Amino acid sequence: MSSPEPLRIGILGAARIAPMALIRPARLVSEVEVTAIAARDEGRARKFAAKHGIPRVFPSYEALLEDRNVDAIYNPLPNGLHCEWTIRALESGKHVLCEKPIASNASEARQMADAAAKTGRELVEAFHWRYHPLATRVLEILADLGECEAAMEAYAQVRYADQAGALVADPEADLFAPFPHGSGQTLLREALLVADHNSYHIGQIVDLRMLLGVPVRDY
Repeated sequence: MSSPEPLRIGILGAARIAPMALIRPARLVSEVEVTAIAARDEGRARKFAAKHGIPRVFPSYEALLEDRNVDAIYNPLPNGLHCEWTIRALESGKHVLCEKPIASNASEARQMADAAAKTGRELVEAFHWRYHPLATRVLEILADLGECEAAMEAYAQVRYADQAGALVADPEADLFAPFPHGSGQTLLREALLVADHNSYHIGQIVDLRMLLGVPVRDY
């Protein structure tokens, strides 16, 4: 019995998150291949493709979406572009893995969900943790505990000392960085994970609050 053909994935944009989130993990899975990329700057796309072993480069997002040898799209574009290009990909017959946050507001999320339903294609938000065995184990523990009325989750922001000894935020883990391309700052970046963890494990979120503070201990 022959093995099924791998799912061929194309990337929209030469995004910094793509190697960690998709390209390297895909090399460990025989059922998928990252086969194509397009970026606003074709030269940048070619450099990115050469560095990460992506065989095909397209001159535009549109050209990539029109190619019949691409089955699915990974959309790590700036958040304000998620809705437009995800819907265009779905309408081109592609499945879509869209980076978080999947949309800038509820209206965009509904438009994207409607487009997926209309086209019969899969639309998934890139919360990878949901597919880790630990997530399943948490569900099992919660089922044994019974009804949960409240949950508390803690996150820490990495800071380090500069040459003058002042504590500065790691730019790679900046909780307060605004979302670019006009998508606003509806939630702090880490609040997205807090909301997703709780909605997945407990159910609908009725009230979400964040307490921001300073480190209680220096290391």
